[in-house]
Amino acid sequence: MSGDVSYFGTRAEGGVGSAFLLAGSRLEPFVGLGYRWWLRDIHDTTTTDPRQLGIIQVQGYTEHWESAYAKLGLAFSHLLSREWRLLAEAGGKYPFYSANRFDLGLGAVTLKPEPRWSAFAEFGARYRQLRLTFFYEGYRVGQSPVQRVGTTEFLQPRSNEDIVGISVAWCFR
Repeated sequence: MSGDVSYFGTRAEGGVGSAFLLAGSRLEPFVGLGYRWWLRDIHDTTTTDPRQLGIIQVQGYTEHWESAYAKLGLAFSHLLSREWRLLAEAGGKYPFYSANRFDLGLGAVTLKPEPRWSAFAEFGARYRQLRLTFFYEGYRVGQSPVQRVGTTEFLQPRSNEDIVGISVAWCFR
């Protein structure tokens, strides 16, 4: 069986760090907290069942995910010229709270997968106020405890998510 899945979400982060200046470079260890919320919409699809010799309709549903996490990392920047700066950042994050809520018609179910460390990284450059970077963000959780609703049991299996992208930003200072 295969099907289409759509994602929509947002995140907010805050952190503190201390910068160390090194001859045109800046090294900044940091810690932070973040919150991420997203919808995972699993679309309706079809599959075949070899026992029934036919096509079966599979109904999709929407999962409401949220995660609160701690971040620990190191940022580095190097001044190439008055207008150009190289940027790099890497570290780990730990989702101390994760939840996946959905309703399949049996009542609302909330699964809470076990937290696991994951990595993040970003590399790019800044020209004057324009900042262009390539990024990687991982999200890892272990299997959730089984939750029973009536006679049906649910669990969120161990899950890995990897996001890669390009970030374009305008800096005001």
